[in-house]
Amino acid sequence: MTDFSTVRNLIFDLGGVIINIDPQLTYQAMAKLAGREADQLLAQLREHRLVERLESGQISNEEFLAEARQTLALQGSDEDLRQAWNELLLDLPAERIDRLRELGQHYRVFLLSNTNAFHIPTVERILHEATHVQTLDELFEKAYYSYQVGYIKPDAAIFQFVLEDSQLNAEETVFIDDSFANVQAAEQLGIRTIHVQPPQTMLDYLKDA
Repeated sequence: MTDFSTVRNLIFDLGGVIINIDPQLTYQAMAKLAGREADQLLAQLREHRLVERLESGQISNEEFLAEARQTLALQGSDEDLRQAWNELLLDLPAERIDRLRELGQHYRVFLLSNTNAFHIPTVERILHEATHVQTLDELFEKAYYSYQVGYIKPDAAIFQFVLEDSQLNAEETVFIDDSFANVQAAEQLGIRTIHVQPPQTMLDYLKDA
């Protein structure tokens, strides 16, 4: 149980915390375009660090599509590839957005996501359809996206960047993420954490905030 009495700042992960995701759907969709099994495609993605390089801003969307097409032998149009890449993005329950707005009245609220320029427009479309909120920026004091910052979780540098950029005291900050590795990394910097583990959701962990 988290003691929120001395908490001033909340930093949220996006996928798996605010929006529901299933990465396996993306791997399956891309594997279909490549005519191979999903586990084989995933192994190649990891070998060539394609996701890591995209989400740390080392390569552009266009470079990612070109390299993925060549490396993974993907067939189909660029739109087919974009659609496959976005398959992991599922629903965004409106009650989570309502809770974020409530929390924003009492805390400084931030977003910190390993993501890319393909996913954010799709997330915001899902957000708008579910809640009529136009952009993620409306919900947070500031949104930090890995591909813009140049680091990815669990690299300590991305947490340090957020703390310094928004002048946050680590001891007064709670980071909410569904990845144990990311939570551990934040704790090493003195940030308090909540590890979201299904079937519980952010609503369960923050009901006393």
